[in-house]
Amino acid sequence: MKENYLSSKVFWQKFGICAGLIFFLFGTLFLMTFFSRNAWYKGLKVQIESLLQEKEETEWVIGKPVYLNSTFDSRACLFEMREKNNVEKNYVIIIRIATLFGHMPAVFIYNKNNGTRFIGYCSVKGKVRRLLDRAYTDSSMTYWSDRVPEIIKHAEEGFKK
Repeated sequence: MKENYLSSKVFWQKFGICAGLIFFLFGTLFLMTFFSRNAWYKGLKVQIESLLQEKEETEWVIGKPVYLNSTFDSRACLFEMREKNNVEKNYVIIIRIATLFGHMPAVFIYNKNNGTRFIGYCSVKGKVRRLLDRAYTDSSMTYWSDRVPEIIKHAEEGFKK
């Protein structure tokens, strides 16, 4: 009877150590993800701002990120945005889309009055960028231009709830 008790006690000690280790690892992973989110948003804002300065004549002020109430949350990031001297709310969305050169981060501006407008690709330089800029009018770009208002609509609905 005593042997059975000792083996049970050893089992629960090993189980507790294992469970504690797993809990610690998942907790560390969660905290690292939670605290790195702001750095990720700041990096995306810098990329978008540099592309807008290069491609647009107007000055834009990028605001806070908007939670995407859809499965695109891991594929895209949405920010509120406005012109420097205007209070009208616009959105800028960066979406990872498939191109001839692999998945590239495409930037779109959305305004309720003017619709969706493709700006360009972030983090792409040289010959690849020139080739992508020439080929951005394909059907995939049309698809994403049509999808952006739906994505933003779902994000606004989720924000109101």
